[in-house]
Amino acid sequence: FGIWELATGKLIRNINTDYAEGDTDPGDPDPVLFSPDGEILAIAGTANITLWQVSSGEKIQTINRYHQGWGSCLAFHPNGQILAFSGSDSTDSIKLWDIKTGSEICILQETLNRVTSLDFSGNGEVLVSSYRDGTISVWQQKRV
Repeated sequence: FGIWELATGKLIRNINTDYAEGDTDPGDPDPVLFSPDGEILAIAGTANITLWQVSSGEKIQTINRYHQGWGSCLAFHPNGQILAFSGSDSTDSIKLWDIKTGSEICILQETLNRVTSLDFSGNGEVLVSSYRDGTISVWQQKRV
């Protein structure tokens, strides 16, 4: 993957996604997403989501999506520390992942309908998911 400076068209950095690890499938485009501060790049492969430090090009961590064979929806929380993504084995699910600890926070839903998009509200208190059957779900953070 290449990261380009828009103003000049200059290549800033190449990120070697290392196909041998199953991070990506060279035959299919992979969803990619910058964190809100632009410091982390998430790349969804056929088996994993890989997080990269943009400034150094170093791999931060690999998240096993527990599923093979199709791309994933990705959304960063506005604080940049939580990644929401879809993908599971027999059902589709939405998982929240803590970037700092490298661990799963929770699974929000398991459904037989494929997730087609995810997005957080600007303040991060709401996550919206849409599904192939036309359903839209709104998830609101519980206040303690």
